[in-house]
Amino acid sequence: MLTNETGAATLLGPRAGTDTPTWLASVPEGTDPAEVAAQATGGDLEVRTATEAEDEAARLLLQGFGALGMLLAVFVVIALFTSAVVIANTFAVTIAQRTRSLALLRTLGATRSQVRGTVLRESLTVGLLGAAAGMLSGHLLVQLALVAAAWLGWLEGMLLVPLGLWSVLLPLIAGVVTLLASLAPMRAATRVAPLQALRPAPPAQRRGLGLQGVLGLLAVAGGIVALGGGTALAMNGMVGIGLVAAIVGGVVSFTGVLLTLVLLTRPLSALVARAAGQVGGLSARIAGANVARNPRRSAATIAALLIGTTLMTMMAVGARTAEVTLTSELDSRRPIDLVVSGEEMPEDAVARIAAIQGMDSAHESARGDIEVGASEPMTLYAATPEALTETSHRPEMVDELTDGVVLLGKERAERFGVADGQVLEIDGPDGTLHELRVQVDANLQMSLVTPATHEQLLGDRARPAVLADFADPGTPAREGVDGYDLMRDVDELTQAEGYSEIRVDAGGLEREGYAQILGVLLGITLALLAVAVLVALVGVANTLSLGVIERTSENALLRALGTTRRQMRAMLGWEGVLLALVGAVLGLALGSLYGVLGISALLGSTWPVSITIPWGQLALVLVLAIVAGGLASVLPGRAAARTAPAAALADAD
Repeated sequence: MLTNETGAATLLGPRAGTDTPTWLASVPEGTDPAEVAAQATGGDLEVRTATEAEDEAARLLLQGFGALGMLLAVFVVIALFTSAVVIANTFAVTIAQRTRSLALLRTLGATRSQVRGTVLRESLTVGLLGAAAGMLSGHLLVQLALVAAAWLGWLEGMLLVPLGLWSVLLPLIAGVVTLLASLAPMRAATRVAPLQALRPAPPAQRRGLGLQGVLGLLAVAGGIVALGGGTALAMNGMVGIGLVAAIVGGVVSFTGVLLTLVLLTRPLSALVARAAGQVGGLSARIAGANVARNPRRSAATIAALLIGTTLMTMMAVGARTAEVTLTSELDSRRPIDLVVSGEEMPEDAVARIAAIQGMDSAHESARGDIEVGASEPMTLYAATPEALTETSHRPEMVDELTDGVVLLGKERAERFGVADGQVLEIDGPDGTLHELRVQVDANLQMSLVTPATHEQLLGDRARPAVLADFADPGTPAREGVDGYDLMRDVDELTQAEGYSEIRVDAGGLEREGYAQILGVLLGITLALLAVAVLVALVGVANTLSLGVIERTSENALLRALGTTRRQMRAMLGWEGVLLALVGAVLGLALGSLYGVLGISALLGSTWPVSITIPWGQLALVLVLAIVAGGLASVLPGRAAARTAPAAALADAD
């Protein structure tokens, strides 16, 4: 164990004190490491035991997962909310079917509290059973994932899923969501008078906006104003207040949309059904009538789909816009992937760098400093038109870079106290004054001149440099090579003989890093939101199945009048497609709006936002929603097609 500077110098020589501030030491057998650490700690020296170091490393590692944990928690809440919408819809239909039975209980003497207790017990039982099944399935899936990771060699050995109190209780507590979701249907059932419920005809549905509709419209209007105002504030520098206002506005406006959805369902479904009727014929028109006939139930089903598609669209639009914005800004700031310069470089340095696997091209350049009257010299890089065309992500700079011109960005111009169009007088190596005109180009973070101008201003003071371009990710040249592999090879090459005082600037690595981060975040987000969409599709299947049961006599009458089983299946299929189509179209529209305004509020004060709509991804979301709606109708359609006309009509009587 080395404890003094002499020992360190003996072991490390001239590298002593430059490699690492951390030392590892062992203690004699039988000695308490904690006691040794406590005695040795003092001044600038901190000594910890191996256990303490491991605990600290684990704590720092877990801190990095804090943001991911919050992200997961958000989508858990989204999935629970979507589930609550589906559950409320399911209970509403089932209780509506049992209205006459519940009314009979009221007629025979059952009180409202007794009916309410019956519904509550049913919802609690269903919730606890579902939560218990979900808890067991979750633990099993995680254990299977650990088994697969160990089998693939990602883990050193088999790990068991940690079974804790909260991992069991939290899913069970989440089952109480069903209890809350059943409150509205329960109140509706207990408010119906017994004799009214026993009548053959159902009560007439209310018309007009109602209190819910008025509140929804006010929420939509106020939320949009807050969202737009918050975005404007954020883009003008008031980022904190603007983001809060934009988030609140988005939540309020979306809540308003959910509240007014029952008003929009009838006209939207009628419009979509009219268009679908041109393709699906009578089956599509009947399906549209069924959707519009019970707008409250249809709206609840559409709401579950709307949540998932809106969030998926918002994230897709926001991520794509952020990617294009950041890429454009990086192209503006650092358009060249790799700039290598040094005091000395071999004559074949350009060829060696170009030969690195994953590199697209490399061109010779030069680097040197000039005085422009600022507190620091300005570094100039020489670039030929060919070099800019092949290595720059902004080849249009070729048209701006001419002899006698220095090309640099706005921030760099402010840093050196120069302005666009200003003519500088620079002393050449021979003492002659040369004019150099400033050309400000976006936010370019380097100063570029032509080779002729560079030679004129610097002469023998110029030092060698290389401008290089990475091959695009996904191309054959980059197969199996990421940006870090490229930089490792560049570092190994420039540490060889013939290179000295090497400086490497890799703008391409930063660009690809941002793209990878955005891609990972988008992938995680879409995967989690897919859970919400899956829950919503279960809701579509539930609605259609319950509708089949509720309309048994109608389906039987249709069969008696000559409707074939194929037509019955087609009718239910179109009903599922219409529900999915309305929810998906509304979700695409709202998600695009929220995505554009949200990313503008987030990035607008720092970078010029390039609004980009990923039409391909949105089209895929729409197609998947339609296909999923059709698939959700398969089992209900088979049930409706199996309806025996005579038996069903007899049951209805």
